[in-house]
Amino acid sequence: MTILYDSQCDFCNCFIHFFEKRKKKSVSFSKYDLRSRDARALLRQKNINFVNLNTIYLIEDDVLNKSKAVIKILSNTTFPYNTLYIFKGVPQKGTDTAYEVIAKKRYVISKLFFRSTKKPGATVR
Repeated sequence: MTILYDSQCDFCNCFIHFFEKRKKKSVSFSKYDLRSRDARALLRQKNINFVNLNTIYLIEDDVLNKSKAVIKILSNTTFPYNTLYIFKGVPQKGTDTAYEVIAKKRYVISKLFFRSTKKPGATVR
């Protein structure tokens, strides 16, 4: 499992940190900043040439993005968070709309609710 996300976004960093702390022990994953060459190369291998910084990508056999990626990532967490996988049954148009609203406001949400997760000099591949 490979997660591509905007590492300059505190909201996105908090989500990744949340996942790291609550993932099932059997789950291994790698993460890359969407701005990195590695992320772009991984997406090009899957025939995706445009990188949308408002989108999280999950690469397994296929590439999932937006709400499908988030729901699949959450399905790999421990109880009770993995129960959010139930949203897989909600029409994608509805979950993607909610995702897009949050994605557009993620910097504002970060400033209101999260302290910075970035450490000086820290980099993400």
